[in-house]
Amino acid sequence: MKLHPMVSITWVTNWDIKTVALSTPILLNVLTALVFMAQPSGVHRLFQSIRQQPLLLWPLLSLMIPLWPGCTAPMPKRELLGQELFLPSNGEVIFSQPFVLDAEAVGATRLFASVGLPVNSAISLTTELLNASDQVVLAFDKEGWRERGTWQEDGQSGIYDESDSYYEVLFKPDQSGQYRLRLAVDGLEDQAGQALVAQLPLRVDVQDRRVDHGLAIWTFWISLGIVFMFLNSIYCQGRRRYGGRIDDLLETSAFTRMNYEKGVIMIKMKGRFELLSYINSDAYKKTSSSIKLPLSLEIIDGNGLVLQSEKITLYLNKKSANDEDDPPYWQFKKRLFFYNPRLRSLRFRLSIPEQIDCVEQEWIDFDLRDRIVSMRPLNIRRID
Repeated sequence: MKLHPMVSITWVTNWDIKTVALSTPILLNVLTALVFMAQPSGVHRLFQSIRQQPLLLWPLLSLMIPLWPGCTAPMPKRELLGQELFLPSNGEVIFSQPFVLDAEAVGATRLFASVGLPVNSAISLTTELLNASDQVVLAFDKEGWRERGTWQEDGQSGIYDESDSYYEVLFKPDQSGQYRLRLAVDGLEDQAGQALVAQLPLRVDVQDRRVDHGLAIWTFWISLGIVFMFLNSIYCQGRRRYGGRIDDLLETSAFTRMNYEKGVIMIKMKGRFELLSYINSDAYKKTSSSIKLPLSLEIIDGNGLVLQSEKITLYLNKKSANDEDDPPYWQFKKRLFFYNPRLRSLRFRLSIPEQIDCVEQEWIDFDLRDRIVSMRPLNIRRID
């Protein structure tokens, strides 16, 4: 009778131990996740940096527009008619076998005909395309010839045989249905203008789904250029807030005070430095091809509080002048990207020394923009 409570107590104790054993890893995982979210770990900063990237990728789908024809398999050409006939030279009309044309088929319909001519003769050939009601829907004439003779040049001689005895027509039918060709010789003459009597061999081929590859290539390049213009109007353009060619970077910084929306802000600078006026023009030969230029950056909010301060090293790189007699100059280019997490008033206080080493500042092109979007990750400084 006393074993029952003991068994009951033992069973409850084992259940508690199992529950605690299973719950402990779960609680540890939850606590670890909470600590991970609260601490600025490397992975946390990685996800935070990805979130603040101004990536806009859907416009890249426009690149599929010029590439789409190349990604799809071309439609195979269809042989609608391939027939050999004998064409009387006395003007008797002959008909080809009927064939079916599809008005909705991709590309054009190609008609090719080649006639065998006697030596030294000329022909006038009429071709008509008839629909199922024997109505003429397309008609054209062909003037052909064949000439054979001997040639002599620089003590050499030989026999030539030249001709223009075939024609090719590309067309698009308005209606689908059954068609056939009606052909006749209007005249066959020799070189003296006398009429000839002959049975002329004629080969007729009709194909559809013909595509002009040259036109397809031009279409590809033109559409690719339009897509590049579209992408250029979107990426790294943004909204210009201030810019122009300036002389004093620190003085210009006062004009950067304005309200900025949430998003990425870009400051783009390009500057030119030249040799000091009182230094011998040959001194540039001893000057380094790359000079370090310190840039001081401070970001100030609407209350005058400095949110961020940083020293950035720029590099002046030597460039050759257009005129060989002129000394070279030094140039720097820099783009700075900042992520502003909310709408607020900011000012970017920038300054560089106007003179360093043996060079002095000539001018700076300054460009300030917001609403920046990009197709690739950028090196962005976060404004806390």
